[in-house]
Amino acid sequence: MKFIKLLCLLAIIAVGCVTTETTDKPVSVKWELFGNDLDSNSRYKAQFTITNHQATPLDNSGWAIYYNQMNPGAVSETVTGGVAIEVVAGTFVKLYPTADFQPLANGKSVTITYEKGGYVTKKGDAPEGMYIVFDGYTPLAIDCEIGEFTKPEQIKRTNYDNYPIPTAEYLYEENKRIEELPYEQVIGNIIPTPVSIIASRGAFTISENTTISYGEGLDQEASYLSNILGDFLNKKPKITPDTDGDIVLNIDNINVNGKTSEAYHLEVGLDKVSITGSDAAGVFYGIQSLFALIEADDLKRKHANLKIGVTKIEDAPHFAYRGMMLDVSRNFQKKETVLKLLDMMAMYKLNKFHFHLTDDEGWRLEIPSIPELTEVGSKRGHTTDEKDRLYPMYGSGPFTDSWGSGYYTKADFIEILQHAKKLHIEVIPEIDLPGHARAAIKSMDVRYDKLMESGNEAYAKEYLLRDMNDKSKYTSAQLYHDNVICVCQESVYTFVEKVVDEVIAMYKEANVPLNIIHTGGDEVPSGSWSQSPVCEEFVKTNPMYKGEAGLTLYFTKRFGEILNQRGITTGGWEEIGLMRKDIDGHHVYEVNPSFVDANFQPYVWNAIFGWGGEDRAYQLANAGYDVVLCNASNFYFDLAYDKDPRENGLYWAGYVDTRKAFEFNPYDLFKSAYLGRYGEQLDPDNLAVGRTQLTEEGKKHILGLQGQLWGETIKGSEPLEYYIFPKLLGLAERAWTPLPTWTMMDDTKARREAVDIDWLGFANTLGQKEFKRLDYLHGGINYRIPKPGAIVKNGQLLVNMPYPGFTIRYTTDGSAPTVDSPIYEPGLEVDGEVRLRAFDDRGRGSLVTEVGGDVAN
Repeated sequence: MKFIKLLCLLAIIAVGCVTTETTDKPVSVKWELFGNDLDSNSRYKAQFTITNHQATPLDNSGWAIYYNQMNPGAVSETVTGGVAIEVVAGTFVKLYPTADFQPLANGKSVTITYEKGGYVTKKGDAPEGMYIVFDGYTPLAIDCEIGEFTKPEQIKRTNYDNYPIPTAEYLYEENKRIEELPYEQVIGNIIPTPVSIIASRGAFTISENTTISYGEGLDQEASYLSNILGDFLNKKPKITPDTDGDIVLNIDNINVNGKTSEAYHLEVGLDKVSITGSDAAGVFYGIQSLFALIEADDLKRKHANLKIGVTKIEDAPHFAYRGMMLDVSRNFQKKETVLKLLDMMAMYKLNKFHFHLTDDEGWRLEIPSIPELTEVGSKRGHTTDEKDRLYPMYGSGPFTDSWGSGYYTKADFIEILQHAKKLHIEVIPEIDLPGHARAAIKSMDVRYDKLMESGNEAYAKEYLLRDMNDKSKYTSAQLYHDNVICVCQESVYTFVEKVVDEVIAMYKEANVPLNIIHTGGDEVPSGSWSQSPVCEEFVKTNPMYKGEAGLTLYFTKRFGEILNQRGITTGGWEEIGLMRKDIDGHHVYEVNPSFVDANFQPYVWNAIFGWGGEDRAYQLANAGYDVVLCNASNFYFDLAYDKDPRENGLYWAGYVDTRKAFEFNPYDLFKSAYLGRYGEQLDPDNLAVGRTQLTEEGKKHILGLQGQLWGETIKGSEPLEYYIFPKLLGLAERAWTPLPTWTMMDDTKARREAVDIDWLGFANTLGQKEFKRLDYLHGGINYRIPKPGAIVKNGQLLVNMPYPGFTIRYTTDGSAPTVDSPIYEPGLEVDGEVRLRAFDDRGRGSLVTEVGGDVAN
């Protein structure tokens, strides 16, 4: 039996399911959303239509359909059609016939309706990764068609969901604030914006005869510069270890805005270029700025020479920590994708790569002495017992050759470390414990069973991560009931020490320092260890660690001690610096003073307005913790760009676009909050009332900013780039550039006006220059091209864009515009429906917008 798996496009034209063409397709499925209950927000209603294509009837037993859905399952009493819909684990669902199912003859269909708590608003929320299993047979991936999302009740979460549907008309009004600036005003701009940049007349010419000379300790930077210039010249410039070249790299004692680390001076003269850094990293960032001064059009092909305008730059970063987190556990990303992301981070002067390597759905790093972690924990596919693979979460389907499976060998990881080091990027590995540990737990269960069968009980228990007699009932944030390790069991700490020591060994072999390990530490579900006999015995002799909060604290302390003994900082999500109290049935968090001097570094993400933790980062910083700001509402790049149902991504904390990152105010985040997670208007003047303000001493403990890309909806490198770019550029601007004056303005109206002015320049730089660079650098980046805004006024089509510089094409026959469609010109007269798309220089197009006629979007 032959079949070809085709992956649906989830970012640009999202269709929701894995589609499979087969020579023997037994059934097809269509899923449609009726809508959300806008009044009560209690349930959404949907239906499946299953059609039998077999010659034999589809009977009332002997088969099951499996799939994933972000909001999985069904209220059992609402399910019709003679089937049951059952959540197996997490987002993994099984649909199977009951005795009431009427056998389905060839060509016949059955309609199954159901309701489920919560809401669904995007095609990416629909069932995906669907396959059917007949008893005794190999799983078959099956077609799943997703119905259209056009009605308000399909796109709105509730009646108080105030985020607008981004129609062409709405986008046009939004884009009216963006005017196209003369190209001369943006040609010399650099992202992130330097402290000082002065352009003069004239240009320096780089050719294949140009010589790059370098001072002591800068051979790596000189080679880097020669290589990147060589990508666009007919021949790479020569490098020489002295200080008499055409481009001179040097280290000296320089100070920019009080910063003596990563600072640089760049001077482009008519006949010489000088880059002087306070250190090698400073020289490297000067190289990035030099490269950014090259005309975007000169990057399209090889040249005999490149011209760079005479420019003088003095620059240094505002924040020492400028990070990007990549989750490869939920869905895997290849080594080549990681290396390319590091290259792009370096271009925009980010210097910390937080590598989320383990979670419930995957363990992605080879630990040679514990091979089961990757033999089992790195693979996903159809299974009923998870003895050789994990359940196929997040649409990864029945087979192990999808984005759900994969890991980095020791050699891969060392290569990533060494590549990052050359780019002055520190790799921070995350081993997520004690929650988010299902992949590790299942892997160690397999190891235990295998060794017990061989009669080696002591060895079998060496790394066991759970109490075999634990009857605790809990539900994690990702809907698991078995993802928390037993923190009272000494084998857990044997496991942690072994993993940590092997990670240390990899860094040592790579000749890269290991300064910090991120321990996760977040989202331990209520009820964990409540019925664990091992923990009951532990608490009898350690009553100070009673209860779930106490035991979590105990584990955090033990993990921190393991790292401290090895000279490593303990990173973790904000919970590692907090202690939980239960008051009137509610969890209340306070700063835990115990770890302030224990070399703990919290990463604070949960600052959602209305959730109660808005000021938590400031509480921790004021108490003396060194803090990284990771605010979900601004820096969770897996959140969708907007409400368009075709625009894939999550939205539990609202929507995140490039401006959300750009306008973030790190020292007074209340001033940068204007919309809540449901699009409700926030009043910045009152948000800070009753909340902790950051003190001057606390400011010293804000290390910097970090963007996050969680992987639940990311299937491959192209969606990864689509989600990150251009959001990463807004992050880079806010992390590197001195804080603009508007961050300190108290008047809300004046502050908004000032932000708009700054954004206008940034948007023009993106649209007219930076996107064109991304078209040709590092093989091209799959950045998101925004949808055009449009209205029809007095019979004329008026079109605009949030970023000037794209080509707009249109059709009037109902088809989607292509690169061969007519180019929009102002003054175009139209009658009826018009479809529009924006295109970049490579011919990639945006989502389609429609205007005129009777169209919903």
